[in-house]
Amino acid sequence: MTEKFTQNIPADASSLPYYKYYLQDMAKVDPTAQKKMAEFPIDPQDATPVQDRNDLLKPGYLKTEIGYCQMPDGTAFMANYLKMPGVTAEMFHWWFAWHGLNPMRYVIWNKDDHYDVVVKNGTEAQLKDSSLSMAERIYGVTHTVTEDTGFGPGTIDISFENPVDLGYDPQLLAASDTDIVAAANGETALMLHTVRPIEGGIELRSRFWFGWNVDLNTHEPVRVIPDDVKIDGEIAKRLGIHSIKEMTNLAKILPSLYRENKDKF
Repeated sequence: MTEKFTQNIPADASSLPYYKYYLQDMAKVDPTAQKKMAEFPIDPQDATPVQDRNDLLKPGYLKTEIGYCQMPDGTAFMANYLKMPGVTAEMFHWWFAWHGLNPMRYVIWNKDDHYDVVVKNGTEAQLKDSSLSMAERIYGVTHTVTEDTGFGPGTIDISFENPVDLGYDPQLLAASDTDIVAAANGETALMLHTVRPIEGGIELRSRFWFGWNVDLNTHEPVRVIPDDVKIDGEIAKRLGIHSIKEMTNLAKILPSLYRENKDKF
């Protein structure tokens, strides 16, 4: 029997100061970016291997900033790029510390495809701890999210970590104009969201390496799918289309959402 999912809309949702964002239409996505993601897979040689993930901290751009593919070893790759006018890195760090504390906050990110979020392991107090920076508040926190990334709704765990523990070079990070706003081990994928300042806002550069996590002790990538399993590139493509959609909407709402709620945890 197929499990049924419904959006977790709290009973008091209409009284929440950010409920108005739920009532708004979703932001329109850039059809060019969506077409580029959906049209055809990139050459795997143009993907950034998980072993080279520190390349995202270097100046300039990589061969692929938008696209997906299945890699020769059966894992998969997805890259996304989006300009976010009026958004700052500070807002983005706040967003990841803030949105997991109420399911409605997750829903307004993408009301078409987001259903629920739960913070695991009793880390709610950490997310509210004013003695920590916004970046630090998310380290070691796991979100259990229910969302539809193109195959119907499902539930996954996303474990956010200190980027250094996921093998990102601290010296390179300190010297870079790139800021890592979210680095996480998913159940079967390594996730990275980075931002850089541009005129009038930031540029978001995201990467997903499907079939990989990073060992927190060795800081090295480890394959988390059996050697004989291959991840269909379609999974990466549909997540890419989903990512364009949710991040486009976040770019629309985040400046005012942050201004109105930045001190309200």
